[in-house]
Amino acid sequence: MRTTITTRKKILKAFQDEGKEIRQIMAELNLSYFQVYNVIRGRVKTTYASRSDKGGKRSFKFPTKTLEEFNSPEEFLQFQLFETMRQLQNTSLAAWQRVKIIKDATRIQRDIRSHQLENMLKRPDAVIIARIMRRFDPKLTDDQIIQIYKEELDKIQREPR
Repeated sequence: MRTTITTRKKILKAFQDEGKEIRQIMAELNLSYFQVYNVIRGRVKTTYASRSDKGGKRSFKFPTKTLEEFNSPEEFLQFQLFETMRQLQNTSLAAWQRVKIIKDATRIQRDIRSHQLENMLKRPDAVIIARIMRRFDPKLTDDQIIQIYKEELDKIQREPR
C-alpha cells in the first residue's frame, strides 16, 4: 500500500518534532519499515511539488501563435524554424526522426533565404536573377549576389538616358 502525502507529513512530524523512532512510527501508523524509512530519508515526495532531486517536467508544449501575430512571412518562417529545431532537444528521438527534422529545418531555412533575397533585391523575379548568376558562378553566396545586383543597379542609374 502506498502512503499519502498526509501520512508522509505525519511521519516526518513524528520523527523530527516528537523524536520518535522508526519502529514506534511503524506501529502507530501501521506501515512497513521501508515506508517510514524512505519518507525520513527524503526518497519520496512530502509535498505536492515535484521532487528537487529528480528531473523537471518532461512534457513541453510549443507556444501557439496566430497568423495575425506575425508581421511578415519571413517572421513566420523564422518562428517555424526555431520550433522545428527545438524538437531536436528531445533525446528519445530515433535517428530517422532526427534526420527528418533536420531536412525540414533545411527546407525552411532555404525558404527564408529566398524571401530575404527577394526583399533585398525588391523584385519578384529575384530568385530568377539569383539562379542566372549562379549558373555562371555556382559558388556565389546570397550576400555576393545582392552586392553584384546593387553594383549593377548603381551603374544603370548613373548612365545617361
